[in-house]
Amino acid sequence: MKSIQILVLTLLIISFSCTKESNGNLPDGIRDINVPLITKEAGSNTNIDFTNAGSFAGKVIADIYFKNGPKPEKADIVAIKNGVKTTIKVLQANITSFSVNFDCQQIIA
Repeated sequence: MKSIQILVLTLLIISFSCTKESNGNLPDGIRDINVPLITKEAGSNTNIDFTNAGSFAGKVIADIYFKNGPKPEKADIVAIKNGVKTTIKVLQANITSFSVNFDCQQIIA
């Protein structure tokens, strides 16, 4: 008998604790954006050998994570060397269609 009471009490607590809107009220002005997805192309180098930097053959694929989400009008792919944010090198500018394959050879230049 006691186990039935505990079961009924547990079911009541669970059923009344659920709500239709679990996210609550979101602020106005929030809009959907897409997340960039940068992956290494299969078979390309991942590390730069500084004793033979000219042999570096890194290739990456730039895409968007949510294929059905909103598409950006344009995007730039940039690299930051040694963590110094004032020396940004543009690898490819004004990308308007995704997915894009590009060569990273210019990073070491």
